[in-house]
Amino acid sequence: MANMELQTRNQFERVNLNDRATGVQLRSKRGLTIYAIVSTVILVVLGYAAIEEISGWAGAVVFGVILLNLVGLMIAVRPNRSSPAG
Repeated sequence: MANMELQTRNQFERVNLNDRATGVQLRSKRGLTIYAIVSTVILVVLGYAAIEEISGWAGAVVFGVILLNLVGLMIAVRPNRSSPAG
């Protein structure tokens, strides 16, 4: 290990978040459930308000592009995506 470059050594020493000993531990799922319900209600209300404000096809196109960018962001940051080099 002493003769390895820093990047190579970091690959061996990094924390594996798939192990149960690492990562996020929840004592109860009650708070997570409440957060999921509240955030879903807020998302639905704001989505309805955004759709009501669209005043033509140009607004619908802009809204669609924003949604496509959001989906692209979700794909880019998902935790279990495989790397192209690996």
